[in-house]
Amino acid sequence: MNGAFTDPVSRQTLVFQLLGTTRAPLPPGVYPSGNRYILGTDFIGHDILTLVFYGAQVAFLVGLLAALLGVGIGTIVGLVAGYNGGIVDTLLMRLTDIFLVLPFLPVVLILDSILRPSIWTIIMVLSLLGWPGIARVIRAQVLTLKERPFVDAARVSGASDLRLIFLHIAPNVLPFSSSRAQSSRRRR
Repeated sequence: MNGAFTDPVSRQTLVFQLLGTTRAPLPPGVYPSGNRYILGTDFIGHDILTLVFYGAQVAFLVGLLAALLGVGIGTIVGLVAGYNGGIVDTLLMRLTDIFLVLPFLPVVLILDSILRPSIWTIIMVLSLLGWPGIARVIRAQVLTLKERPFVDAARVSGASDLRLIFLHIAPNVLPFSSSRAQSSRRRR
């Protein structure tokens, strides 16, 4: 015969035999019922590996989308600033400097509490604060690439500025944007 007891202080439910041995949580292993619990079970009897998979879905979605949006924004800002130069470059790089000096965690917490808290708000706030370092690296690469002979050849053949930026320069700087995104994720 089995019994159940709920501890009012810790709010954990224990399933036990009347002899007093605890049946949950179960340690990792294979059981006579045929069930296999690689990480064991919690106090209620839920498989911990399944709970980890369900929790990781949200974390994976937030991390992937925030990184993709941040890299996209930073790459576009760096491409435009580096190629155009002059006042456009100055304005975009000063905006980048402003975002670089903002303290990351307090701004994320404040914006998430002001805006309606949700996963999408967190993704947007993380991507809006994660692009400046990428923009700096991309701008530096664009400044070196726009002086190369293949860009001059494309310009002479009649390519527009958008074509030069997105078809000739952007493919050459994309490896730098992905490597910068990986290094900025490691720092946080």
